[in-house]
Amino acid sequence: MRVSPETLQFVQAKFNKGFREMTANELDALAAALGVDAKELRGPFLMGPEYVCGCGRQLSFVDVVGTAKKTGHHSNTILADILCGRAGFWLTVAGSDDSRAVECTACHTATSFGSHNYSSRTYAYA
Repeated sequence: MRVSPETLQFVQAKFNKGFREMTANELDALAAALGVDAKELRGPFLMGPEYVCGCGRQLSFVDVVGTAKKTGHHSNTILADILCGRAGFWLTVAGSDDSRAVECTACHTATSFGSHNYSSRTYAYA
């Protein structure tokens, strides 16, 4: 849902504990996946500490976006618009049974997570 910047910041302050920031290489990969210039992305992009694939790789927005596109949950256009800030500020609130799988772009293994703790300057899933 679309929210005010203040609402998004409030949620991020409450939930973004121990998150890691995506690397420059991950940001470049995210930009390529979205078909945008990396300078358009509204970071920082943060991932909760639980997002580690069974292969040992730390997952990132690259994996989340890839999974969303592959499963048809979201179009590339809406993902790019939100993560580049063109669509305002967005918040997804997890339900009581909201586990979803995220597919690792390295080994293609899908791992289910009971929580969805990731955020950017314009988006958060909490």
